[in-house]
Amino acid sequence: MKNEYEIIRHTKLKHIHAFVNNITYRNFHMHSDFELLLVLQGMGRIKVKNDIFAVKEKDALLINPNEIHEFEAVEDSMKLIIIQFSRHFCNDYYPFLRNTCFKTKKIKECFSDNDYHKLLKLMTTFTDTYIRADAFFAFSCVSLLLQTLALCYQNMEYIIMEENEYREHKRKKDRMNRISSYIDENYLYPIRLKDIAEMENLSVTHVSHFFTDNFGVTFQEYLNSIRLEHALQLAGDKNLSLSAISEMSGFSDPKYLHKAFFNRFSCPFREYGVPAHAAAQKEPKADPGALQQLCSDGESLALIAAFSEKYI
Repeated sequence: MKNEYEIIRHTKLKHIHAFVNNITYRNFHMHSDFELLLVLQGMGRIKVKNDIFAVKEKDALLINPNEIHEFEAVEDSMKLIIIQFSRHFCNDYYPFLRNTCFKTKKIKECFSDNDYHKLLKLMTTFTDTYIRADAFFAFSCVSLLLQTLALCYQNMEYIIMEENEYREHKRKKDRMNRISSYIDENYLYPIRLKDIAEMENLSVTHVSHFFTDNFGVTFQEYLNSIRLEHALQLAGDKNLSLSAISEMSGFSDPKYLHKAFFNRFSCPFREYGVPAHAAAQKEPKADPGALQQLCSDGESLALIAAFSEKYI
């Protein structure tokens, strides 16, 4: 799994992608699409840059392109509708979408009750229609997404950047992409902030502040998170020793892996994967080994139907 920059493929419809995801933990990542989220089941937290949003069933969130974000479920997992759409969607009719930056916050905090109910219906209907992909579904999907966007513009705070401001914004995001790509390619080896500063021809102090301001965490926290997710992917292999997992995920020794895991999940790494009765007293907040899994079409439609029956 690539953790730094997610490439979104619009396989069914140009500029549009949608699915239902079962997430326990999704590491820091960003992409060039807008991302509209709706929690169908479960609860957790979503970190967007420097802001942390506690979310539960029925909460929706809109994330701007190239905003770094992270998901973590509480207790079990979160099942979410995820609708991704390009900045160039409807470019011929509303080109300002390309330069729009919405103020990230839980949507129901800025919508009226009536409009929020409309939004939930639009999102669930859109995703159901997209997954079924019946004849002429493209017409319905485009119409539903346009109505959804109109509601967001009518209710949410946003700015439309001037062209020079947009270009500066893009340069900053390009730098974030270069840095995160470098870390993802080199996390197995010792990486220093100085290496990134030299790569970007900047001072160490400048890069340190750039990290905190734009990634929402320090350089070391980001690096540990990348290494930790790779360790979690290896944790289920009982043929690997803890030393081997540490080495294969970039941690200098098992003690450092233990510390990073405990700081992140409030549970020692050695308890990962043990029977439930053995770990009953020190269970992690979530089962990090599950990470994330796309729901099948049948499961997705059933989750949407159950949510709609309950709330719409």
